[in-house]
Amino acid sequence: MGSTRSGTERGDRSPAAFIPAALPTVARAARTGNFKITGGLAGGTWGYNYQIGAWVFGAESDLDWANIRGTFTAAVPGVVTGSLSTKLNWLSTYRARVGYTWGPAMLYATGGAAVGNITATAAGTVPAIPATGSTSQSNTELGWTAGAGFEYMFMPQLTGKVEYLYVNLPSTTLIFVDSVKFNTSIVRAGVNWKF
Repeated sequence: MGSTRSGTERGDRSPAAFIPAALPTVARAARTGNFKITGGLAGGTWGYNYQIGAWVFGAESDLDWANIRGTFTAAVPGVVTGSLSTKLNWLSTYRARVGYTWGPAMLYATGGAAVGNITATAAGTVPAIPATGSTSQSNTELGWTAGAGFEYMFMPQLTGKVEYLYVNLPSTTLIFVDSVKFNTSIVRAGVNWKF
C-alpha cells in the first residue's frame, strides 16, 4: 500500500516571498488612494489531513512574523511635509483545504479566516518653525483569506509546498484620522513533517 497524506502535520516557512500589492489608506481630510506595500514574513504551520482515495481534506493554521509596509507621502513645498505609513506586524490564518493527488503530487484550494496586527503611523514636518512630530497606533483585525497551492510528497512523512494566498483585512480607523484597509497577495513556500 502507498503512502497517504492522512495525519497531523507541522511545518516551517522561512523565508517567504511577498508580492507587492495595493494598500488603500484613507485620511478623513484627504484621500491617499492605493499605494504599494512590500516586505516579507516567516513562521510555522500545523494542521490535519484526511485522505479518501485521491482526495485530501484538511484543516490548517499558521502564525507568521511579518514586516510588510508601505508609505504615502505628500508635501506643500516649504510649508509642510506629511506621511501616512501602514505596517503588518504579524499574520495568522485558520483555513480548510481540499486537494486532489496523483502520485506524490497534490493541487489544493484553501480558504478561511485571517487575523493580522496592523500599525499605522502619521508623521509631519513644518520646516519654517522647524517642528517635527509623529504618532502611531496598532490594532488586530479579523478578515478572510483564500488561495491555492501545490504540494509534493518527498518521503512518507516529508512534503514541500508552494502556495498563493489573497488576504483581506477590513477597514479600521487608527490614530483618529487614518482609515486603513489592508489587502494583499502572498506567495510562500515551506516544508511539512507528518506525524
